[in-house]
Amino acid sequence: MVHGYDDGLFKPEESITREDLAVMIWNYACNVEGLDATGSISNFSSMKDKWSVSSYARKAVGWCFKNGILSGSGGYVYPQSYATRAEAAKMLVKAHDVFA
Repeated sequence: MVHGYDDGLFKPEESITREDLAVMIWNYACNVEGLDATGSISNFSSMKDKWSVSSYARKAVGWCFKNGILSGSGGYVYPQSYATRAEAAKMLVKAHDVFA
């Protein structure tokens, strides 16, 4: 579910961005739940900052958007922003609903 950074380090003390949390949930959906977790930028194309989502995270963010796990605010995804504890909890509860 979790991969390290390009430099080969895991960095467990790092804060997590909204897009990285989406990737972790998406990886869980694909690899543990066995879901066909298809998603793309078209799932959040109305967001003003859609192109700021990292290329490695676009499918995951798209799938999370499509399933209501991740949402925007004021027309923005804020993918590079750190997830608050409240955002992380909401995403996990929404993911649980999808997996149920």
